[in-house]
Amino acid sequence: MGMNKPTQLLKHDLKSITADLKWASVDLVKIAERLSQ
Repeated sequence: MGMNKPTQLLKHDLKSITADLKWASVDLVKIAERLSQ
C-alpha cells in the first residue's frame, strides 16, 4: 500500500530540511575555519 498524500508531503519536506541542514553545517564549518585563522 502506498503512502497517502500528507505522508508523501511530510517525507518530501523532511528530505528538503535534511538537505538544508547539511548545507548549513558545511557553511558553518567554513565560517569556523575562517574565524580560527
